[in-house]
Amino acid sequence: MYSLFFLLILALNPEPAEDWNACAAQTSGWLAADGVYSVRRPETGDVYFLFSDTMCGTTRDSGRKFGDVYMVNHSFWRVPEQGPMECFVPPKGQNLLGGRYWLQDGVFLGGKLKFTAMIPQKKTWKPMQIDWVSLPIKSDGTPDFANAQIRKNVPLLRETPDAHFVFGAAICDDAQDGFWYIFGYADRKGQHRKDLIAARVRPDDLEDFSAWRFWNGRGWVEEMTESASLAERVSCELSVSRLPSGKFLLVYMLGGISRTVEYRLADQPFGPFGPPKTLYKIPPLPEGISAYNAKAHPALSTDEELVFTYNVNRLGFLPHTPEEYRPVFMRVRIDQL
Repeated sequence: MYSLFFLLILALNPEPAEDWNACAAQTSGWLAADGVYSVRRPETGDVYFLFSDTMCGTTRDSGRKFGDVYMVNHSFWRVPEQGPMECFVPPKGQNLLGGRYWLQDGVFLGGKLKFTAMIPQKKTWKPMQIDWVSLPIKSDGTPDFANAQIRKNVPLLRETPDAHFVFGAAICDDAQDGFWYIFGYADRKGQHRKDLIAARVRPDDLEDFSAWRFWNGRGWVEEMTESASLAERVSCELSVSRLPSGKFLLVYMLGGISRTVEYRLADQPFGPFGPPKTLYKIPPLPEGISAYNAKAHPALSTDEELVFTYNVNRLGFLPHTPEEYRPVFMRVRIDQL
């Protein structure tokens, strides 16, 4: 009796974050997307969202169905501390950053938004190139896409006979030990799984990729392909963030595509991470719809509540409605973790 009582108290109870879900319910212009990352600008408190493949255009039936639409490879939101949200999408046949980029996590440094941009292979969707983007922000808060600085083919992607090593999937910039931690995954060939891997660098050296060091399970080394696995069966998009308690929280979708959002805790950003626990079991989805790439959003969270997302999509086919292709925002109390 008492065991059941305490189990019920400790059970996680995530709820929809209706305010953020309402932001995603657009009826024209920006309509739907995946790959959602969020970064808060320290100077102003504005939050910038980075999306990958994005549906743009118009809707019909009061926003319930796509109307005249087209797809671009990435888009942005700016959500200021006060005032209306701004959506940034290009005309049909163009991309804001020029390339066919999927965007990964970002951080502000020197007044610019820095992030990795991945070019996927057309058949497998696995990364074939990673570029580094420094995006200036105008005085009115608008991203200055015309003057974005893009470094081509930075050394954050390596292949061995056993795995593809990819970095940029998550950034933890508040470890409070003088380092920023950048995470990625080792895509194990023939094993159908991705393992979490970690790098670190001091903020002043962020764009000097020769200064990055990779955790091999015993220490920090220069060779990326020696990276140790910190957690298995993670998604290619994820998050590692510092909790108010000082512990570090890893959030991901089990196996990449599933209905299980998992989390793990660690005393250090590079682990060792504790056993996986279920953060949220996604309710059954309509036929043909899949869920994938869960992550937490420190830029949207507070000391009391954690905001996390997962994406839904009609994988392999164009979605029919905005509801079939969107980020879903959720909240959970941090003291329940």
